[in-house]
Amino acid sequence: MIPDRIASRISDLARTRPEDVVRGVARTIETTADLAWSQARTIVLQSIPQADVRTDVGRLLDDWQAEVPQHGRQLLAWALAAAAVAVQTTRQEQATSLVWTGPRVDGPALRRTDQALQEVILTARQDLLLVSFAVYLTPHIVQALVEAAMRGVRIRIALETPTESAGRIDYDTVRSLGPEIIQRAQLYLWPASLRGRDPQGNLGAMHAKCAVADRHLLFISSANLTGYALTINMELGVLIRGGPLPGDVMTHYERLIEQGVLRRIDQ
Repeated sequence: MIPDRIASRISDLARTRPEDVVRGVARTIETTADLAWSQARTIVLQSIPQADVRTDVGRLLDDWQAEVPQHGRQLLAWALAAAAVAVQTTRQEQATSLVWTGPRVDGPALRRTDQALQEVILTARQDLLLVSFAVYLTPHIVQALVEAAMRGVRIRIALETPTESAGRIDYDTVRSLGPEIIQRAQLYLWPASLRGRDPQGNLGAMHAKCAVADRHLLFISSANLTGYALTINMELGVLIRGGPLPGDVMTHYERLIEQGVLRRIDQ
């Protein structure tokens, strides 16, 4: 058994360094497996041009030699190579990008909020979940939702309402969706009777904002489903493609519906 501390070093190296660098280190360790320890260590470290990587690998080699020398360095090489492949596979399965509404600045380009939301809607082929506090859909989002419904996508929207929000929302969010969406989507609210209260009796709010398509694409954002939030506010979010998180969020909301925490709005 590899000690946890060494396993953590292997994992950290694979997560924080490029795959080809980690696999190169693994190959060099394997080719020096039969050499004397000091000679092998020198060869491995001399093969690494990056000083910070060299430091991390040196610590890993020293820990291995001090704690599990009986396993041989070939096992270390295999463990490093396997960790590099596992991390790369995970990265391919789950891609994450930042999403932004607001002033543009120099630096990495970020996805626009309206583009990310539209991508989620256009990606959906079976199930689409939208969750928002305030709702006032822009025409292009309405059109994208109508097209999703026409290709057979089940659309579920959970939103805050004036009747359940104790005055936090002062307009009819359901009506603001428009007849085209009301006719095609399943709408849900969080009943005031099921909400928590603070010591002063103030109700909790349904303040989450997210969109999920087919358990594969998840958008989490500070932005409500409003024109201002999608275009001129300062809003930050993350778009997650693949991996377990989109399905986890969809399952969580489905359980809220099944257990009656979110209730269907009669339309």
